[in-house]
Amino acid sequence: MPLSPGARLGPYEILSPLGEGGMGEVYRARDPRLGREIAIKVLPAELSSERERLARFEQEARSASALNHPNIVTIYEIGQADSSPYIAMELVEGRTLRELLAAGPLPLRKTLGIAAQVAGGLSRAHEAGIVHRDLKPENLMVSKDELVKILDFGLAKLVAPASGALSGMPTVARDDTRPGTVLGTVGYMSPEQASGQPLDFRSDQFSLGSILYEMATGKRAFSRGTAAETLSAIIREEPEPVSSVNPQVPAPFRWIVERCHAKDPEERYASTRDLARDLANVREHISEVSGGEAAVPAAARRRSRERLAWSVAALLLVAGLAAVFVALRWKSTAPLTQPLTRLTLTLPPEEFVTETATPVLALSPDGTKLVYSGYRRGEKRRLYLRPMDRFEATPIPGTEGGTGPFFSPDGEWVGFWADRKLKKVSLAGGSPLTLCDAPAFRGASWGEGGTILFAPLPQGGLSRISAEGGKPKAFTSPDPKKNEMTHRWPQILPGGKAALFTINSLTGDYDQARIGVVSLDTGERRTVLEGGTDARYVPTGHLVYSRGGSILAVPFDLKRLDVTGPPAPITDDVRIVGPAGFALFSHSNDGSLVYLGKNPKALERGLVWVDRKGTARPFTEARRDYSEPRLSPDGQRLAIVVGDRASWDIWMYELARGVWSRLTLGGLNWGPVWARDGNRLAFASNRNGPVNVFFDVRGPQRFRGADYEPGLLAVSGLLVPRRASAALHGSEPGYRNGPHGAPTLR
Repeated sequence: MPLSPGARLGPYEILSPLGEGGMGEVYRARDPRLGREIAIKVLPAELSSERERLARFEQEARSASALNHPNIVTIYEIGQADSSPYIAMELVEGRTLRELLAAGPLPLRKTLGIAAQVAGGLSRAHEAGIVHRDLKPENLMVSKDELVKILDFGLAKLVAPASGALSGMPTVARDDTRPGTVLGTVGYMSPEQASGQPLDFRSDQFSLGSILYEMATGKRAFSRGTAAETLSAIIREEPEPVSSVNPQVPAPFRWIVERCHAKDPEERYASTRDLARDLANVREHISEVSGGEAAVPAAARRRSRERLAWSVAALLLVAGLAAVFVALRWKSTAPLTQPLTRLTLTLPPEEFVTETATPVLALSPDGTKLVYSGYRRGEKRRLYLRPMDRFEATPIPGTEGGTGPFFSPDGEWVGFWADRKLKKVSLAGGSPLTLCDAPAFRGASWGEGGTILFAPLPQGGLSRISAEGGKPKAFTSPDPKKNEMTHRWPQILPGGKAALFTINSLTGDYDQARIGVVSLDTGERRTVLEGGTDARYVPTGHLVYSRGGSILAVPFDLKRLDVTGPPAPITDDVRIVGPAGFALFSHSNDGSLVYLGKNPKALERGLVWVDRKGTARPFTEARRDYSEPRLSPDGQRLAIVVGDRASWDIWMYELARGVWSRLTLGGLNWGPVWARDGNRLAFASNRNGPVNVFFDVRGPQRFRGADYEPGLLAVSGLLVPRRASAALHGSEPGYRNGPHGAPTLR
């Protein structure tokens, strides 16, 4: 029975219907806890008894909730009310691609913008082992600012790795599809899908090829009189050439469509990331591939040059043992066809980049100097200075324990955080000077007028202090009525009159944070961007910020202090410290962007057992992105965090039987700590909203969540249930032990 406006579904208030499909009804709803509107997908109660449909519905939820990307709809919660399962998800205002195509083929620039975003989202899903299997224009939502969201993972399939290395670990979603079963939408299926054969991520590439074809030509690639004839055409026939239908489509784009439409999956792209890269390259060189700029209005040409016309300097962490710096340069007035300049720098073998919950690198305003927090074997961490025209970095005297570097506007001083104090040091020499106490550090910025804006606490507002030191003054205060609990990661804008900063509710989900701007003269502030964190203004006239594990850019008017266009993805290779809400990158005024990059091989790490004699042997063959291992007091069980920045879950491994079991599902869960009797496990999680501490209690056969009455106590920066029966002692927030440190349960 359809839900009426005003009805409640679990904690949500139904506002209005949004649509209906084969997998359920979709409603606009309001979450009173966070004061935001969301979309809810509900499987009707009369259909919930159908096991196959219910399994597919749950499979959609589990598949989509495992992903976090700006081009994939965000899942907030999976629940059930009145015998009807539902998914609470991000509300995307806009139109489906099907609605956009009703008027005919799309302009080339719009086609490429949509295509590159879809391919980027798919590449993230495919790297997670998830195949969508029902990609079609109806499942692509284009928002008002032209941000594309992939919807409906109802037919998604979790594909087992070819190596079988994870065969001992339970999968996120069960694969109930067998050869001979056809699932999907006729007209957008791949040949292997249409014939009921096993498939992998390359099936989605074929479906995307059909969508690209339709956007460019206004016609469906495979459309016959009946479904059976259409399936036969997909398996045996080729679509009419794009060039015959629309001769204006440039050759590079046609080649991409043709490669996606290869009948043999081996002839498609070896990785969807390569497909996304090819589409992005065509988009960035659109003037060249479309026969010159004469076909593009002058204003559009200027926007095209500005959109992604920077280069990137990258600092890559390699297995935690070394770092490589790769520098790309841009000129804001240069055409996009100009080659980028690349520079590779390698750290000495015995030098390492610090892993911390604070930023670790800063590029000087003129781009000539790089400062980063690191350490050498057997020594404390400190700040290192690397002139960009030299091969070696040197430690900055007196900066032991330092992290969070930030430059003065003239590039002669570096501010940093050490020993719970905010300090500064001259690069010309001399001892560091203490500016003020700072119990914690959540970002700082040094403005042109000699003002430093910084966040001294994980919870609370920004403070202001003179660059000469003194007593800091509170500058902003979070508004609890607006669900604000923290202001952090400030950047004073050019001119020194205003600053950007991040606003969040400490849910641990910074993809739902806001970017604010505040006047340094009046203190007046407002929100300029919803959904993102750690924004920086760059000289191309953009804000670069973090969301969904990626770095995006959005045009920004420095005079009006307002966003003026849609965001565009830049890269998803940047290291994100998700629970703290910042990305490890820095930029200069001369056009360089430096970032600490991800290491794909980090996801291939295994566990090694080292005995008291120092002998190492493989602990388990399963290779994942592991962190925070905690052995039970009897040494028979291991609790460990598994996942990436988008989803941290706690797993348990029983040593005697070699069996994995999953204790949490979805969100960020970290800091597992065993009780002395081995029957209880405490951990931090944001799965129910604000960061909280949970207990799992050892039952006869499984772990089960303990129940606590409402009410929270703040203990060492953590939110702890009032009726918790154990004492918790936290540590200063640190990245190595999770965003809030690992408490000790005794």
